[in-house]
Amino acid sequence: MRYYYTPYVQSPPFQLPMVPPHSLANQQKREQEAQQDDDKIGKVSKREKRDIQKAINDEYTAIQYYTRLAQLAPIEKAKEEILGIRQDEIRHFYQFTKSFYQLSGKYPKLNIFNQQFPNSYRQGLRESIRDETETAPFYFSIASRTNDLKIKRRFTQAAFDEQRHAQILQRLLEELK
Repeated sequence: MRYYYTPYVQSPPFQLPMVPPHSLANQQKREQEAQQDDDKIGKVSKREKRDIQKAINDEYTAIQYYTRLAQLAPIEKAKEEILGIRQDEIRHFYQFTKSFYQLSGKYPKLNIFNQQFPNSYRQGLRESIRDETETAPFYFSIASRTNDLKIKRRFTQAAFDEQRHAQILQRLLEELK
């Protein structure tokens, strides 16, 4: 038996699977989800924005802290190493600011407050080691949540830098003993 195209409906030579029709509510729900996905493209979540803002403020604080710690350093070699760490923190500050602007289209607001500076070199090293050790996982978490490859690379590199800084500071502390 041959089937020809005709204006009237003719049954096909095979059985079509029965697919239950989608309700109007399900269709509207899928359309809303698709719209929400489209709205997320090119935008930043509040958490991501807040975390990058915190990272920027932390880097600004670290720049000031390492300036003071370098002044307390008992030997020139230690001072140079601390100023090298400070230089990395300046680079992170500018990179994070660039990332924030890239995601939000705005520059971040610095939350500058009365910062506690170290009273002694040894105390400053201990606080810096603790801070650098806590900061690395935070930066890795930001990197893991972002979809932007440049930002992911910036925060991953900064996290590795923070780990390296902790090692340098730990060595400087051990040299005091």
